[in-house]
Amino acid sequence: MNESLPDLIFNGILLCLNIQLLIIGLLKLTSKHKRTIILGVFCLLWSTGFVYNLYWNVFKHSVFYSMLLSNYKSFFLAPLLYLYIGLLNKNKNGKKLLYQHLAVPMLVFVIYSFIKHVTREFYAHHLYEIVEFIIIFQFLFFSFYIAKGKALQSSIKPFLKPQIFKRYFLFYFIFLIKYWISNVYMLMTTYMDLSAYYFSLNRYVFLPLGFIINCVIILFALTESKKFKAFFLGQKLHIDKDIIEGKSIIEDRIQRCFHQHKIYKNPDLKLADVAHKIGIDPKVFTEFIRNEYEMSFTNFVNNFRVEEFKNQLDSPENKSFNLMGIASQSGFKSKATFYRVFKNKEGMTPKAYLKSLQSRN
Repeated sequence: MNESLPDLIFNGILLCLNIQLLIIGLLKLTSKHKRTIILGVFCLLWSTGFVYNLYWNVFKHSVFYSMLLSNYKSFFLAPLLYLYIGLLNKNKNGKKLLYQHLAVPMLVFVIYSFIKHVTREFYAHHLYEIVEFIIIFQFLFFSFYIAKGKALQSSIKPFLKPQIFKRYFLFYFIFLIKYWISNVYMLMTTYMDLSAYYFSLNRYVFLPLGFIINCVIILFALTESKKFKAFFLGQKLHIDKDIIEGKSIIEDRIQRCFHQHKIYKNPDLKLADVAHKIGIDPKVFTEFIRNEYEMSFTNFVNNFRVEEFKNQLDSPENKSFNLMGIASQSGFKSKATFYRVFKNKEGMTPKAYLKSLQSRN
């Protein structure tokens, strides 16, 4: 068997994935929306970079293909990804962000292209030093955007639904950390002789890693289509404006209704009733509960009922009541619901909980 066959198969698979990514990128460039265009450019730069590296011997002598496909356009990837997520914050100035984050990659591209194609003799004599400098700078650049991502998380979290927030930043850090690891490896090869490990590292680490990251990018790019998000994630990405502006007021009213007035004791309590008492739209109230407590309205209410049951169980006034009697006073309507909810929350049945209390006393 030809020893290079597995590598050829892997590269063939990666080429197919990158062609798909190239098509996705081109389609996204036809959009009128700034964020979609940014994602399209990101997909194009990633896919063309792989094609150039794969057919380097064919393209290396062509100034046109070198300018089009290479010349360290990888510097654009982290800023583009940062911008794609950062522009979800509608309070940010889009043009200012674009200038801030694309200035350095553009400068690197222009300077490197000039040195490589205009001052060719200088480039040939100082190739090792130039590549070494770029590798170090690229390592620092991606390290900066990993740290920048942490700051972006805190600034954008109040504006996004939890599932959207987790999805975006999972993709952000998976991609950047993969690139950061690649940069660490390139740095090591600059100062250490790793030629003995090149074959195994390439076949068993970087090719599989490239396959995974390509699949992740394709999946992310496809699922960013409006139809997909509307079907699986809902029409809206952002938290309702009323929630952001009136968060403290809503929280205070919830505290009053549930802690002071104990409205959860009403077994027929409905979401619309609570929303009316708080003074907000039922849809906004539902979204608030999901975002702040990461649970449904039913679970939110039942949590209060379980805590009330536990408190009432200790009260001397309720010694004459059985478990279901106390549960009814706490707001539970049926025995089956009470037992199921209690066991899910406490990890034991109400009877087992009562026994544990009695053994402690």
